Amino acid sequence: LPRQWIVTYAVPFFGLDALGINLEFKGVVRVDAYLSYLDINQCAMPHYVPNAFKGSDRCDYQSTV
Repeated sequence: LPRQWIVTYAVPFFGLDALGINLEFKGVVRVDAYLSYLDINQCAMPHYVPNAFKGSDRCDYQSTV
């Protein structure tokens, strides 16, 4: 059985009942993102570039050219 990195995001959603008065649980939306299919860029980037993984690299910039 191969191991994979997966991020799962699940959110409940609600709607009005048949009378249109009360909120009731309608279901759940779930999204699975397999990280092996994503291009994760950990390189240093300008502060204004949106990237959740920015700056998470382990490079030693003092010894790396």
